[in-house]
Amino acid sequence: MKKITRIVAAVMAGCLMLSSPSGVYAAKNAKEFNTNINHKVYASGSYINWEGVSNVSEFTDENGDYCFAYCKGKTVTVVRNKNGKVKSKKKIKMQYPIFGAVSCDQEGNLYVVSGRKNNSSDQTKNTVFITKYSKNGQFLAAVGDNGSGCFQKYSERYGYSSSTRDTDSNTKIPFEAGNCDVAINGNYLAVNYGRGMYNGHQSNTALIINRNTMQLVQLDRYYNSHSFAQRAIPYQDGFILASEGDAYNRSFSVGFTTPSETVLPPDEKAAEESAWSNYDAYAPAYKDADKAAREYTTSGYSSVRNYDIFHFWIKKNSAYNMYVVNNNYAHMGGVAVADNNHVALVGTSVKNLDKKAAKQKECLFIQIFDPTQSLKSENAFTMKTTRSGKSGIAGTQDVTDYGVKWLTNGSFTVSNPQVTADAKGRFVILFEKYVGGSYKGVYYMVINNDGKVAKKAKLFSATAYLNPCETPKTCGNYIYWTSNRGGSSNLHTYRLKVK
Repeated sequence: MKKITRIVAAVMAGCLMLSSPSGVYAAKNAKEFNTNINHKVYASGSYINWEGVSNVSEFTDENGDYCFAYCKGKTVTVVRNKNGKVKSKKKIKMQYPIFGAVSCDQEGNLYVVSGRKNNSSDQTKNTVFITKYSKNGQFLAAVGDNGSGCFQKYSERYGYSSSTRDTDSNTKIPFEAGNCDVAINGNYLAVNYGRGMYNGHQSNTALIINRNTMQLVQLDRYYNSHSFAQRAIPYQDGFILASEGDAYNRSFSVGFTTPSETVLPPDEKAAEESAWSNYDAYAPAYKDADKAAREYTTSGYSSVRNYDIFHFWIKKNSAYNMYVVNNNYAHMGGVAVADNNHVALVGTSVKNLDKKAAKQKECLFIQIFDPTQSLKSENAFTMKTTRSGKSGIAGTQDVTDYGVKWLTNGSFTVSNPQVTADAKGRFVILFEKYVGGSYKGVYYMVINNDGKVAKKAKLFSATAYLNPCETPKTCGNYIYWTSNRGGSSNLHTYRLKVK
């Protein structure tokens, strides 16, 4: 795939930081805490329709309390909170200069994802690193990766020789033209990130480690090119990996993987590999740990089932023009899990999959689906709606998207859409609203897991902003995030109680 060309187009309102009107809070369920930490929030590398990495990473700790970490230079400061108020701070020196994300496991250990650009001729050098620290900030262990794992196995299945190491597809520039998202589930930690490769192209890839042994668990067949936004979400025994692509694949896609390190006995290996090679697209998207172990062989790869569930239009036969390809008329919001049978994808997109798309405004949407079914089937989607037209890199592929519910009509601009599930198993969507280039504040709405609107869009605050390219955290009955307040460079933690 040709390299990304930066789009010269009208800048989305979400990329502007306009002065805010006087502070207005919608209701008593909206709360703001000034941390008195001077730090300007921005997403490094964010541009038009691709994300960057926020310099404020959000997570929950071993007690389920909301925390955030902010990066200045090579110093990461971990801020632990209690009910939205700063409780403690701990400074950690990053081992490598490019900040990715921070997370915390159930024992309170911290994990910092960082990277370094490699300008040397050695394309096998590790460029992405996961460093483990104790809750007190003491270094415990680290593991590095060069991005070869996912794509190498992917390329073998598409005709490349397994004896040829395709180092041109390794990671040269971590987190380029995309995000870095991290999630912990049980013994495993997953990172889904954008990257620049040595061949000059951009894609995403993912890595999973056993957080106890700090050993890599290689994935099979997970790679999107180009990939402008990435998400990693815990789901049952494994993870959901989401991506926003413009070419291969030109869609919002969701992948499901359940890490395994079980090696089959030799007499069972051949039969399992034979069954695995007959990929059944209509099998359930998710497989539990027992079934995943049956697919894990001595080749050392855990399978990934990937589905394109929301497609993007492109003008027919325009693949040669990267200005056209890069514009996918969409922005990632996020993925949230209400329960095992109700997972939501939220984002913005134009409504049509035909030439009308070029003149439409992006609207907020939600898709709710059941990963225990095949996402190739309409039955897996809660809303019985369809969206059909043309997609694919050549603009000639007939596609149908299921279960899309539009939540806005284009009368105003939705920026930084984000989603989380609340304690009642509902989907809470937050976004920044702009009208004619004027900032109107952060709004929220609530969607039941059956797709019905429980609460229409309502103003949270006219002066608050969302943390770009991050996901708000649900802690008990509250939803938290940290960003700047209009007119202030201090960090403010925001709390929403959805009744």
